[in-house]
Amino acid sequence: MYNQQVNIIAKTLMLFDASIIVGSGYTAYYFSLVYRHANLLVMSSYQVLGSILCILFINNYLMDRFGLYAEKRFASYWALIQPIIIVVACEFIGFFAGFFFIDMELESKFFAFLFFTMIFTGMLLIRIFLYVYINKRSHKKLYSYNILIAGSSERIKGVASALRRQISWGHTIAGYICTDNGKLKSDNSGLPLLGRGDDFKQILFEYHIDEVIFAFPGDPSMDIKQYLNKCDLIGVAYKIVPAFFDPERPNALAVEMLQNIPVLSSNKNAFNVSGLLYKRILDIATGLTGTILFLIIYPFAALAIKLDSPGPVLFKQCRIGMHGRKFYIRKFRTMVADAESQKAGLLVNAKTAWPELKTGSDPRITKIGAFLRKTSLDEFPQFINVLKGDMSLIGTRPPTPSEVEVYEDWHRKRISIKPGLTGLWQVSGRKNVTDFAKVVQLDIAYIDGWKFWRDISILWKTALIVFSGKGAK
Repeated sequence: MYNQQVNIIAKTLMLFDASIIVGSGYTAYYFSLVYRHANLLVMSSYQVLGSILCILFINNYLMDRFGLYAEKRFASYWALIQPIIIVVACEFIGFFAGFFFIDMELESKFFAFLFFTMIFTGMLLIRIFLYVYINKRSHKKLYSYNILIAGSSERIKGVASALRRQISWGHTIAGYICTDNGKLKSDNSGLPLLGRGDDFKQILFEYHIDEVIFAFPGDPSMDIKQYLNKCDLIGVAYKIVPAFFDPERPNALAVEMLQNIPVLSSNKNAFNVSGLLYKRILDIATGLTGTILFLIIYPFAALAIKLDSPGPVLFKQCRIGMHGRKFYIRKFRTMVADAESQKAGLLVNAKTAWPELKTGSDPRITKIGAFLRKTSLDEFPQFINVLKGDMSLIGTRPPTPSEVEVYEDWHRKRISIKPGLTGLWQVSGRKNVTDFAKVVQLDIAYIDGWKFWRDISILWKTALIVFSGKGAK
């Protein structure tokens, strides 16, 4: 019910926003024509149409990002006004920046001022009217949807808090019944205690309950079915909070449908379907570009490597990908040909979770290899892995099988996603972060807090590091 109402409200707001932008654009254009005698040159009709279309797309994205189409109620009018100010300000700046970058003079500043003033005023008024209407409607008994919460004391608090934040056409919490020996404090919940489990049927009738939300704990001795049967019998809707839902980890579970079978899924990280799609598009674009650059660089790098030391041009090594999948990466060879056989004597501790951790000076590195590492040119063959899908552009460092063999359980979360060419560790001063536990913590922070824009940020920081020659190993 709530999701459907939120979708309708959001789509209605989107329609109003689009109408406000179009109406504001052409109204501002009309007044610019009227006041043309004031030496304010008017934009062409094509410029006006292009401006309106661009602002439409930008506005829809920003409104969604700032929660103006979301399901949460705003705590105050200022909490509603603030994001609208930010969105319109961003659109205003983007509007002038667009004209600057396409080298086109904005002929009527009067048009721009009037355009965005009307957009801000219209969007603000429509939302204030909507939320005032919803708040008034929710207090009218005739239209209000009465909700009863049943469960343990701690879980009732969480459900009540969520209902207060939830936007809808009008709902009120009639009260709660507590199934355990606890009692909610009024200063924490503000809800009236209507009774106990034995009073369930009477409470449904007396308080005209439209829906019951069951928030029972995971107690196998509790017979929830008797309450569900009673609701089914008399036609009262109900919702069930899963027994193993953890209020301290509210985003750990998601409800999905599998061929009409409701299932609870655990989100192992912050990635979602659309996010993975954007990430893969970025991987394909950069993987293709990087592979082309690799093919251009190859003959020059191959000649330099061969002249510097005997052996193959490319170094091949097995690495571990997402959830233990094995794949092979290739790099331009930066060490002597028998570097692997000399490795054991140079490792700090081959039994640690990071067996590749080496001493500060590695005599196996060749002269041209040092240059390739400093400029990160040795990594270019891995763009083929990115293009194939073995790796991602941004991710965690791909470990070797010997590293994974000595991982602790919590270390394995770092291989729950595709490894990357670069990542949070690489842009966090990797020369200074040599403690493996801290590296894993950085990887987990990336996984749990992933956002697409953060990938772009890491990519930008990586480019700065590469061009400056800092952080290369």
